[in-house]
Amino acid sequence: MKESTFEQVRKLPKVKGHLSAKTHYWPPSDPRHTINTPDVFFDDIDGEFYNLGGRVEEGEEGEDNYYFTSISISVPPGTAVGKHPIGNNGKIEARYYVSADGEDYLFRAIDGEINIEVAESNHFVVKEFRFVGRLGSAGKTVEVFLGKFDISL
Repeated sequence: MKESTFEQVRKLPKVKGHLSAKTHYWPPSDPRHTINTPDVFFDDIDGEFYNLGGRVEEGEEGEDNYYFTSISISVPPGTAVGKHPIGNNGKIEARYYVSADGEDYLFRAIDGEINIEVAESNHFVVKEFRFVGRLGSAGKTVEVFLGKFDISL
């Protein structure tokens, strides 16, 4: 699968829906610990997969209080309703993007699960997803959990 850059994820057009999740990247006392956003995207990538996700951008890039975070999940067309593995052991891939303190980090899912309730060519409802992402081949890990979304074109 072709990896999306931070700029590509930032520029994806907003669609209808909502995404929420929690992450251990930030401490629970930090408001960035929870992602809760109506800024969602749904991108059909050459008929090979749907790139679904949400993003949060706060502050101005280059300022001390700036941060960008996004969760992106790639689902092949024709994926059935039900539970599916995410990461190395499945066809569904997930990524967690973080840009803060002047650094960009991309965590790719290595293990996780997604429970799809609606899977249509223009509408996806996921009642739960969770995954562990890793930075690089042997780098730092992050856990994304209690995720859910309802995204449609």
